[in-house]
Amino acid sequence: MEQGSTCNSSAPAETAAAPWLTCFHDTMIIFPRNVVRSTVSRWKLPYSTTLFGACSNIGYIAFRCESSKDVIPLVLLILFIAIASVLPKCYRKRCKETVPTTLHDQWTLSSTTQRTTCVPDVVDQPQHEQHFYLNQLRRKRDFLARAGDDYGYRNSPAGFIDDWRDFEFPLLISPIRLDSKVPFTEPGPAVSKNTKCGPNPSPDDNTCEQQVYADYAGAALPTRSQWKATTNETDSPLLLANPHSTGPSAGHTSLLIEQAKKRILEFFSATPGQFGGPLSSRALPDTTGISRKENQQYPQRQETFHPGYEIVFTSNATDALRIVAERFPWKTAKSTSCQCQCQQASTLVYPQDSHTSVVGMRGPVLQKGGRLMCRPATDLLLDMDKPQGVRTWSSLPNEGLRESHPCNCCKNEVTNHLLVLAAECNFSGDRKNVKRAFRRVRESSNAIETSDRWFTMLDMAKAASSAPINLRSLDPDFACVSFYKLFGMPTGLGCLLVKRGAAVELLKENQNIYFGGGSVDVLLPSTDFVVHRSGPTSLASLTNGTVHFRGIASLVHGFDALAHVGGMHSIEGHTVTLAREFASRISAMQHANCRPLVEIHSSWAKAGKALRHGPTVTFNVLRSDGAYVGFNEVSKLAALNRPPIQMRTGCFCNPGACQLALGLSDNDVRHNYEASGHVCGDQMDVINGRPTGAIRVSFGKDSIWEDADAIVTFLERIFVSVQSLDNKSNVGWDASPRRVMLSEMYIFPIKSCAAFRVKRWKFDAISTKPDFDREFALVDSSGTAMRLQSYPKMAYIQPHIDVSRRVMTVHAPGQSPLELHLDTDSSNTIEIDSVVKICGNRCGARVWGDCSVSEWFSSFLGVQCWLARHSVYGNQQVSSKYAVPSTAARRQSVAFANEQPILLISEHAVDTLNESLRAQHQKQVSSRHFRPNMVVRLVGQQFQNDALHAEDAWSTIQNNSKEIVFDVVGPCARCSMVDVDPSSGMKGNTLRALAEYRRQNGQIIFGIFLKGRTARSESEKRADMWLEEGDFFLSE
Repeated sequence: MEQGSTCNSSAPAETAAAPWLTCFHDTMIIFPRNVVRSTVSRWKLPYSTTLFGACSNIGYIAFRCESSKDVIPLVLLILFIAIASVLPKCYRKRCKETVPTTLHDQWTLSSTTQRTTCVPDVVDQPQHEQHFYLNQLRRKRDFLARAGDDYGYRNSPAGFIDDWRDFEFPLLISPIRLDSKVPFTEPGPAVSKNTKCGPNPSPDDNTCEQQVYADYAGAALPTRSQWKATTNETDSPLLLANPHSTGPSAGHTSLLIEQAKKRILEFFSATPGQFGGPLSSRALPDTTGISRKENQQYPQRQETFHPGYEIVFTSNATDALRIVAERFPWKTAKSTSCQCQCQQASTLVYPQDSHTSVVGMRGPVLQKGGRLMCRPATDLLLDMDKPQGVRTWSSLPNEGLRESHPCNCCKNEVTNHLLVLAAECNFSGDRKNVKRAFRRVRESSNAIETSDRWFTMLDMAKAASSAPINLRSLDPDFACVSFYKLFGMPTGLGCLLVKRGAAVELLKENQNIYFGGGSVDVLLPSTDFVVHRSGPTSLASLTNGTVHFRGIASLVHGFDALAHVGGMHSIEGHTVTLAREFASRISAMQHANCRPLVEIHSSWAKAGKALRHGPTVTFNVLRSDGAYVGFNEVSKLAALNRPPIQMRTGCFCNPGACQLALGLSDNDVRHNYEASGHVCGDQMDVINGRPTGAIRVSFGKDSIWEDADAIVTFLERIFVSVQSLDNKSNVGWDASPRRVMLSEMYIFPIKSCAAFRVKRWKFDAISTKPDFDREFALVDSSGTAMRLQSYPKMAYIQPHIDVSRRVMTVHAPGQSPLELHLDTDSSNTIEIDSVVKICGNRCGARVWGDCSVSEWFSSFLGVQCWLARHSVYGNQQVSSKYAVPSTAARRQSVAFANEQPILLISEHAVDTLNESLRAQHQKQVSSRHFRPNMVVRLVGQQFQNDALHAEDAWSTIQNNSKEIVFDVVGPCARCSMVDVDPSSGMKGNTLRALAEYRRQNGQIIFGIFLKGRTARSESEKRADMWLEEGDFFLSE
């Protein structure tokens, strides 16, 4: 036991006479709660106890001695528990320093006002782990002191987030536990508490590994309680029928829909004001456009007289935007009502940082002859502050249209315009002052001397998930939201909210539009006569078909989950506090040469603070020389991190904001597409030294400090502490010639299926490609070659080639052998030309075999597929017959191989990897995991100590006769296919282990690509060329 503890409270007088009691007095001991509780009640032990909140959630009770008389009963209790529990998990905690009283009650250790934190005496850990854990605990303590009540929902019905996060999200990383021995951010998987994983999940089972989720801008996560409530509702004896039907079940469905509507209106403060509503709004004047002076005199008037909103359920926010775009009364620029052709037209205005779904509204606008105006949000806001600023928007020239000036004959004709703003940018998280913008637009619309009438629409899909929205205060005419952004489920459900005063505008364009079931009152199929639905609400005709009524009925559980943590004000404080902490920490990170590690693309860049900002931090990572790290590299390494990190990379369906943040002009974007083929969602993350996208970390209702800390630790460990190609194994070898032996040789007749090991094999004399290697591929219904990482059962498909018979026999468990002839004159071959897509490339191919062949592979894999054979003609016109390819075609052909015809690895490289896997307690791998054609072993004792990755320095290898020379094209960049065990189809963690020491230029490399050339003359090239296991080569 340690002596001389430093608790702040003074020791009782009796401890002075008994110095040996000091340790007991100053020590807090933790025992399993279920064992202690029965013992205390039975013996009525005379000592005071204090419940330690952070530990009580997982079943522990803390005891602190108050006086010397407590020592003997406490010692007896220790002995009893030790015997009863056999191996009790008891950890001694030493009370340390005092922290501010703003911390949560979980830090309270006595009934007094004193608050202390307890740092564990971490035992049985390596020194670096102890140091890391103590630093992590200190960082969280400091954060909690700064955050105060803004973080963690301390005053909510749910309680502190650390107490329920594990239960609600067993697949997410856990909060720091004071009894935890191993910090979760250290390398090594944190096993999920999900019951499906069992008591001893396999370390190779990635589905049981806890993760960091930082993509709440993409989708929120439903809590376990929300799932359970929804399931119980579904399993209840109450039946939900189609609301278009009649009867008790249909009536119950309609009731649940109306209850959900009421909950939505209350959540967004979209109910009518005290003197508003569906009846009074028709009698009262439109008060939503009152002047600035009236707003200052009567600040509550707008909400008091607000008419409220009606709800139209949609599939998502995008669908709501589409409805407004298609149904809004756009006025064409070529109106026949104006004889002078003044080109007066409706205008759609949106900022450049709008979501793609907002930009897509321009399609119906242009189709109807309207105008567009897209500017940076700052420019639009500046225009609003200028006199006549808004009015100039409707007179600006558009593509192909003259400048608009109302003439005398149509100046009294009202022209409708629409401004669409997002409450929060989904790219950067910046929040606009939409209330001021909408108010300025209304003031311009209410001017007497103008015929322009402006409407406003609020895209609140992103903002609604992390901030309160008051529609009566903001007063847009239209608003849209997707509910999965708020609470994770149901997906495929959103709504359009329409102000009652503006509802009539969407019903003006009812002629010659699509209508569906439930949206009409009267319809004559044989003639053009239809009366659109007018009830029960005025917008009933906008709903085509049956709504997602089961999803609508479950919305109440999602809103309950938000209310349980204190509502949107608490969620906003919690999430923004986390984002501010994260932005502050990464903005302070630097390389050793003092250059910044990240470049932040938002107002968070201003010293980590932002007055109007959501919980989103978007950034790019920089190398020590200032070059950009590709977002694809960051994403790939984040997925391989321990714990794995889920975040979003690219442009996040917001190309305009991406352009502004990265400084890309329109010409730059077009050039990237036309010259490089770059499109949204591909892997081209850096072109000509400039990034094409960014990294977005977004926090949500259920995020915790540990999520942010794990990402910061990842960035520091990978991009600051670890440098590219951190090859400890590459240090020390020289580039002198080496003698190597071909120890293994494999052929892969069907791409991504099992290997066919050969002792001796023929190589094409022209291309030097192994005969039949990757000459076949399984193709799905989209024409894409199927790959092992997506279809693990392909590992069981074993092809075997009989060269003498010219037959390939394919075996698979539970299937009878399938024989395929390799020549075109066989009876079971159908000659159908096709094109196969492999890793973005297009290859000429032919469907091989009859329908029975397709059925054989489809029945085994469980998906419809076909067997295709490479045509060797690449992108040229596919031949109608599988003729012998020309010499030029054979020289260029790599069949269905990704890059080059031959892949080589060394046994020593595999051994090095297995050492790393053993250290991580992971399953070891064989050479087959990497699907090589050639496996070599260096020969000679003098080469053994420095030959771990000697192939990295090779430029050529040639056989003893120098008949064949293989040029090294470059290293092989690896993907998740190496994780798949070729014998079982199970996934491991091979790529993760390689990422620790085999990174180069943003890629994880292992093995080298070869392309052969021969010293034979043209006449000699017709002769067969063979390689055999045991052949010797000289590498240079």
